[in-house]
Amino acid sequence: MVIKKDVTLGEWFKESRSQGYSVPVSMCHGIQVAMKELDKSFPDVFELFLQRAIIVLMGKTFFYNLQGHRALIPAGLSKCGECGEYKGKVIEKDLNWEDSFHKERAEKSEEYLGVSCLCDGILCRACNKNKIHRPISNTYDVATNQIWHYPYFQGMKSCGECREKQNQLKKPKEEWEVLVRLPQDLPVLYPKEIQKLLKRRRIFEKKSEAERALHKHSWSPAIIPPSPATRNNRETEVCFECGQIGKRFEGTPPKVGLIKSLIKRLIGKD
Repeated sequence: MVIKKDVTLGEWFKESRSQGYSVPVSMCHGIQVAMKELDKSFPDVFELFLQRAIIVLMGKTFFYNLQGHRALIPAGLSKCGECGEYKGKVIEKDLNWEDSFHKERAEKSEEYLGVSCLCDGILCRACNKNKIHRPISNTYDVATNQIWHYPYFQGMKSCGECREKQNQLKKPKEEWEVLVRLPQDLPVLYPKEIQKLLKRRRIFEKKSEAERALHKHSWSPAIIPPSPATRNNRETEVCFECGQIGKRFEGTPPKVGLIKSLIKRLIGKD
């Protein structure tokens, strides 16, 4: 079943019933609660529930797991009543490691990973009032069932409120500044962004040799942030269409292993 991006739960329910689908009222209630808890739209929650088999469609009958969005959360994690994020300890094999360079090991691992919420963070160094995530800590993402790591330089960032104020205080850019695109405006390739490029690169490499040969790189400048291995920012060029990092691969198909090694350097695992 295809869900339109702008459709509401009520509109979808009426249309489904008119087409002869059997939709449990408990399922609608569960989706409504999940929309509030996960802060997502109806189409996003519906697609997530289908992917994780919380909603199952057989013929024209919907079957619903009464646990609802709680079935998305692995054992060992609980939601913080203050900030709304999850905390606790989770077994590695219970998480989603798709597109991770240590997927094979993690999917069999019985080791626990510690997860902290925003309440366990540190005070923003700009306002000394709001909190930011603690450096060298992990947070849990419900939508992807993945752990996101905050590196050591997270402590150099300010909170969202302070960043918004700084953006409002920025003077309008002169024409020459827009043309040359100043370094501070370039996208930063943190490990999360590089993993997205890696996924895009894998999709590209599955295409036929003829399709890959027709591809023309569209290069965009980007910044690789400092890490224990590289202490200074490094500017590079990226093709966001195919996931290739650096022009040094021009003319030959880049190897995924090289991108993996870059991720390892950024998280300090040389």
